[in-house]
Amino acid sequence: MDYLTRPGKTAPGWSASLGHIRSDDGKPLLYVFSDNAAPFEKHSCYDAFAAYVHLQHGGDFSRAAAAVRIRYAQQVNDAQQAFHAAVAEQLPDAEPYRPFPTDLLPDVVAQYVVDHADAIGVDAAFVGVPMLSTLAGLIGPARQLYLKRTWQLPSIIWTVTTTSN
Repeated sequence: MDYLTRPGKTAPGWSASLGHIRSDDGKPLLYVFSDNAAPFEKHSCYDAFAAYVHLQHGGDFSRAAAAVRIRYAQQVNDAQQAFHAAVAEQLPDAEPYRPFPTDLLPDVVAQYVVDHADAIGVDAAFVGVPMLSTLAGLIGPARQLYLKRTWQLPSIIWTVTTTSN
């Protein structure tokens, strides 16, 4: 338990105690017993937030809650940025871009990919990658890869295209 003297008090004696009284969850409360401890009232208990409200926000709980919410949001944002920076440091350097290998596709499919990519003004990968899934779907269950006697894989390819921005 701590005894406190209000700022500016010259006469001996205490103005408040901290920890003499505890809340239901065991946290120490500020108990004010001085007449001159404004902004606090005599013979009143305050938890940490209530003391903060009276000292920093003139007793306005709404304004204090908004300030705490903003401070908390900033701390969360700072922590997220630090986390993302730490993850980015651990990632390997990006490989240089390699164009989609249309030369490995059958001629008809390669021509389709190149023509349609040019027509809509995108890289060939934006047409060619989904085309791989389409071609695998056209094969369907007619052909399967048997890894074991009891385990076979159908012709399914999951693809995604994205930009670096």
